[in-house]
Amino acid sequence: MTHDPLFNIALCFRSTVLLCTLLAILNIVWSSSKSALGGVVDQSKANKILETKIASSLTPIIASPNTQAATRDDDNDKHHQHEDPSSSTAGGSIRKSSQKERHDDDQGDVNEEIDSNETVSVTITDVPAAGVILSDASSPINADDAINFILARKQIYDDQKRLFTWWMRGIGYLYEQHGVVLAGKYIYVTGSKTHSVHIHNIQENKVNCSDIVIWVRVNGPKEIFAGQAQAIHTPVNTGMPSNDHYSNDDECHWEFDFDARSSGSYNIDAKLMEWKPHVPRPQQCPVVTTNATIVEPYPVRKSFLGFKMYKPEEMCCEICSRLAGHCKAWATPIPAFPMGAKQRQKARRGCELYFENELMVLGVPPVSPMIAKLNETGQAQFDIPVKRHSKKLYGLPHHNDTSHFLGCGWSYWFTLDYPCISGALDDNIFFSNNSMNLTDAVLSVEIDGTKAVALIGQESDGDNTSLIEPWCSIESESFEKHSGRWVREPWPTEEECPRPFETPHPFKTAKAYGNDSNPNCFRRDNLSVHDQRCYLGGCELIQPESLWTSPLHGEEQWAGHWKHDSGCAYSQYTNIELQQCIDRRKLYGFQVEGQSIAAMVNGALTQRFENITLYNNTLGDGTKVTLSSFSLLHRCNDPQEVKDWFENRALNVTENEEFLWVSGFFLSSEREMLTTSSRMRQYSIWGDQYLTPKGYKMINAYDMTAAMTYDTAVQHDGMHIQGPPLAMILTKIFHYLCAGQ
Repeated sequence: MTHDPLFNIALCFRSTVLLCTLLAILNIVWSSSKSALGGVVDQSKANKILETKIASSLTPIIASPNTQAATRDDDNDKHHQHEDPSSSTAGGSIRKSSQKERHDDDQGDVNEEIDSNETVSVTITDVPAAGVILSDASSPINADDAINFILARKQIYDDQKRLFTWWMRGIGYLYEQHGVVLAGKYIYVTGSKTHSVHIHNIQENKVNCSDIVIWVRVNGPKEIFAGQAQAIHTPVNTGMPSNDHYSNDDECHWEFDFDARSSGSYNIDAKLMEWKPHVPRPQQCPVVTTNATIVEPYPVRKSFLGFKMYKPEEMCCEICSRLAGHCKAWATPIPAFPMGAKQRQKARRGCELYFENELMVLGVPPVSPMIAKLNETGQAQFDIPVKRHSKKLYGLPHHNDTSHFLGCGWSYWFTLDYPCISGALDDNIFFSNNSMNLTDAVLSVEIDGTKAVALIGQESDGDNTSLIEPWCSIESESFEKHSGRWVREPWPTEEECPRPFETPHPFKTAKAYGNDSNPNCFRRDNLSVHDQRCYLGGCELIQPESLWTSPLHGEEQWAGHWKHDSGCAYSQYTNIELQQCIDRRKLYGFQVEGQSIAAMVNGALTQRFENITLYNNTLGDGTKVTLSSFSLLHRCNDPQEVKDWFENRALNVTENEEFLWVSGFFLSSEREMLTTSSRMRQYSIWGDQYLTPKGYKMINAYDMTAAMTYDTAVQHDGMHIQGPPLAMILTKIFHYLCAGQ
């Protein structure tokens, strides 16, 4: 019998009202008693699974009964791309845990697990001995609730007759294709005053945690932490860390640690990003031809409308390959397009997929849902004249492993015909409670956040000498050392920043919006405006509810900076001080190389240089400054080419030259094939590894853009992330050119 009161009321609907009410009351009393006992009851099989999973991280959580947990066999997922654990990978750094590392009785560490139906106030409580406890305000991860969240979302897709989309991405993909249900909670370790978000698979089917990329953000009243959760593996046969390959036999989970410094209410967001990020991209499709005979053996044809398909042949091949065992062939372009499209040929960029029979179609509709919808109102055209036909190409899928984009962000495959019904929920990790209230007692030693970005001209003044922070070194930009947070500041007064704030255009030059005497004015922003305009054909067809923006997006008066966890400071310059630096170092050039990201940097740079004069270098004694993004967004389909250029073909920086390059951003989309967060990280690590010895200086934008990837990306595309990260990129550029030089 289930212990859900509402279920029992429904079950007894035809019985007497009195009997149903009594039964519901009894179950409410039973549930309350269970809660008072900390949820410790006779567990079902699913709860034993949950206990085993979470015991591997030495933070035991006992689940409530889960009599309806549905599990599935792993769907042909036996081949994993293994990475050397000693090296950084495209999927992010991976830590191995052991009992000795995570729990040492001699240290007397005490773990408090925080997760309840209300905001939790976290304080330190006296305990008789070292161990793992649940505080009075805590409750364990509820497996029933996590699974019911999945099933409720699936029901909504069914109700809206879009069940064919449910299994394609997000939580539906993991549940239907791999039998995985994820749930998370907040963990506090009293001994070290550290905070962490832990995420576990609560189903029986094991999963290699390195195969799933998860984005996490912890948003507090004064500081914001964000990044990729780390996969923690503990091999079951040893219980100790291993330097060998990871496998599905390991016990594993994910962790995201953060070092909170300010008291107040914090909210956790966690979203699915990628499946199997380490899979390399095949160089080419095995067969591409204009001969239609290769698709004749496959009579079932289904088509869909793609979005931003710059390379339709390669993309259709990849999509068909991701439907391994089902899709037998592909073709492009599709035979219809939206009327009135600015670029009709690009609008027809979609794929026709071929199957042997209807049973292999996996619910793909017979006609593009978007085209069908437009056709109802006369906004679509079929069977265009032959003279306007594009050359049609046919191809076969490759048979290599494939990665998969899981998020609800922009996708060349999903955005138009297979969008998330809810961008807020359909790729979201379940938390019974995702908020907590941190008191001063659980925080690390407080560091004055107002000094995180220091002003040039700081002087040691008697007793204040200890308050002066060291400048951040270029070595602090490396991925091994670049941990930090965003720190909010009060919105400046009119006296502090007399010039009114103006939101800059994302790709074009705008008026400077700072203040000559107060460089902190450049850190103002309006986070609500960056995604209001879309520049590309097809944007008008995107369903707004399929994309997500958080409450952070609504902050119209944002002021803040990125603070390095080491406590080092980035120099800020008034116009006079910046001019002095340029004159002293004889800086000239400032050419910005790249494409769209470079255009954003150049626009911000032009604003900052409004009243600055560069050195003319008529004597040839100046220092040339070059900035670059290396167009990394447009090179994701050929990682070997990028690595080879970094390692073997990039020239050394000369003595009279400064070459600074901006790392890849933390993406929350797959607008182009394999243009993902993991690939940007891997490219950036390669660049740091191979270019730094040649004299190049990396500006780490990847970590800084993680917090804003859903909220300040131009067009809401999860790629062109501007706002505070862009301002901080400029701050770092001038810091490394001028501070200490």
